[in-house]
Amino acid sequence: MSNFDAEAELKSIREEAKKIRKPRISKLKRYESQLLQMHHAGARPIELQRWLKKQRMKVALSTITRWLEKNG
Repeated sequence: MSNFDAEAELKSIREEAKKIRKPRISKLKRYESQLLQMHHAGARPIELQRWLKKQRMKVALSTITRWLEKNG
């Protein structure tokens, strides 16, 4: 019977995944400066969502609030 090292296999799989994984880029990045300007001017997330809809971008309200917590 061969020796199977589960930890070594798991380590190699995770290293492969790191090489394959692409960094995630928010689709809000395109409008970052405008969103932050409106947010600092007092715009609420729902108002930002309406503005993005005018820009033909469909985004969930939770996405905007999470993005503002990280970037605003």
